[in-house]
Amino acid sequence: MTATDAAGNIGAETITDKADTVAPLAPSVEQNNAAGLVGTSEANALITLDLGHGTTLTTTANSQGKWLFVPNPIADGETATLTATDAAGNIGPSITTDKADTIAPPAPSVELNNASGLSGSSEANAVITLDLGHSTTLTTTANSQGKWSFTPNPITDGETATVTATDAAGNVGAETTTEKADTVVPLAPSVELNNASELSGSSEANAVITLDLGHG
Repeated sequence: MTATDAAGNIGAETITDKADTVAPLAPSVEQNNAAGLVGTSEANALITLDLGHGTTLTTTANSQGKWLFVPNPIADGETATLTATDAAGNIGPSITTDKADTIAPPAPSVELNNASGLSGSSEANAVITLDLGHSTTLTTTANSQGKWSFTPNPITDGETATVTATDAAGNVGAETTTEKADTVVPLAPSVELNNASELSGSSEANAVITLDLGHG
């Protein structure tokens, strides 16, 4: 590219940078929860978040294309649109986020903690993480009614553990510390008196004694 003045003098040549006429792809959203809004795009692109009502925010993707807004500026249950603009000023197509889920699930409840298993309730379909300590964790998924279980009980008799729930958006709720596990079954009751006046005997303290008379 050269410039020529009115007298016909031709200036020095300028070589342009390579033309960039290709717009970036729409950003992808990988996380949209209480911890933040996170995703990927073209490396070093300017990411514009339109929250509606004339409110926009921007951030810049890093050299690997990662971008984030922390804390998440989208209100719980609301959506927003995202666009990427590259260094040449090309603006890519916009995407609309899913509804933000910024509410963490409640702490799980523990309803059974004995030899038959560890079980309880939580938010429906939450991932339940059981931390046994010493860097040992186990996971299971609650069903559509929020019921979850670990069978057999992985907690050592007399020990405790913590349980947390993580929802589909990745929000992690408060932890619950279990009571000490009791995974040792009681000894069979002894019968000490069995006559017309009474049936009596001994067992583990505070045990519930069930008498089966047969015939259903």
